[in-house]
Amino acid sequence: MDKEANIITTLNSSSPKRKGHVNAEKIAVLNAWHRVDCRTREALRRSFLSELIEGYEVVEISFCLQDCIRAFIKESGDGDVLVLKPGRGSSLPFILHNSVPSSLPKVSSIMAKKLVQYSVVDAFTDSPFKGNPAAVCLLDEDRHEDWLQSVALEFNISETCYLTRLTHSESDSPPRFRLKWFTPVAEVKLCGHATLAAAHSLFSRGLVKSNAIEFETLSGILTAKKVPDLEATSVSNGEAKECYFIELNFPTVPSTDFNSAEVSAIYKALNVSTIIDMKITTTSEDIFVVLPSAKSVVELQPQFDDIQKCPGRGIIVSGQAPSESGFDFYSRFFCPKFGINEDPVCGSAHCALAPYWSRKLGKNDFVAYAASPRSGVLNIHLDEQNQRVLLRGKAVTVMEGSLLV
Repeated sequence: MDKEANIITTLNSSSPKRKGHVNAEKIAVLNAWHRVDCRTREALRRSFLSELIEGYEVVEISFCLQDCIRAFIKESGDGDVLVLKPGRGSSLPFILHNSVPSSLPKVSSIMAKKLVQYSVVDAFTDSPFKGNPAAVCLLDEDRHEDWLQSVALEFNISETCYLTRLTHSESDSPPRFRLKWFTPVAEVKLCGHATLAAAHSLFSRGLVKSNAIEFETLSGILTAKKVPDLEATSVSNGEAKECYFIELNFPTVPSTDFNSAEVSAIYKALNVSTIIDMKITTTSEDIFVVLPSAKSVVELQPQFDDIQKCPGRGIIVSGQAPSESGFDFYSRFFCPKFGINEDPVCGSAHCALAPYWSRKLGKNDFVAYAASPRSGVLNIHLDEQNQRVLLRGKAVTVMEGSLLV
């Protein structure tokens, strides 16, 4: 049965003791319902609005809610919107927020606990359960680093990222969010797939009105924007659905020759007999290994315990793709020191891969294949003049929910 119908039934079946309150509330609540902002309305549909009304004379917050709703109906204009937001300190999930006159009693002492909304997004793929999964958490306020790390460990996937809105869309600039990335064991300075997942979550849920977003990160200001996919069409419920790539603007990651007495340890960890080239990135100190072929990349069976003993943070492995494959190069990334045996599609690794393969292949545009078991595809442009890497990919949301702690 529809939630509004439940409300009406609840109100009509109220006891005589509550009847005086209920009749007045019936008109107020049902009128207000149609002036609730859409996100709040959907949240209320899924939660406890009928229980709030049932409990008006039992729960302390009820009297404040009654006054707030009456005041909203009486004193607000036709264009005003009733907004309810999560709070702290009560078993009830929502309170009225800012839309009511300041003369009303404060309700901070009876606010319900804030729920952190999250989604799990598979990045650099258009198919669920492929690509690289990332958890995207939307924060209304900053959280302690220990909490951020604990949540990332709870998700226990390659990356969990946290978004905090800093600005809204302006006429001359896109909205800006603070963006943090955490593996199950540590915060990282740059992550491509979780940035793509974050942008996808904001775009697909209608949380931004522009076609571009800025992220304030440990690697500076990064941007994400929609790029139309002119070759794809999608129809949902009889209507055409927007098809687009998300393009990330990232810095290049320089690499230099790896000259170390520990080269033999790399061979052992990767369980290979032939390595064409070996570099080390100058920012994250990832070992960058080039193998003889794409096939050798796919068939690689690394020894993760041995990788733990190798120098650097992790190991990027790459090889030139066969001409008939439709790709320019294959790659994989192993990072057990950060709690990720294999990162299914490492976007940031391509900030080092793109300059390398540009020198080898004499081109600046690539289609790259991530050869992990989950696989993934990246469209890449190297901007040599500005030393930037443009990573394009798609994403799909596979899960949504709320954190209760």
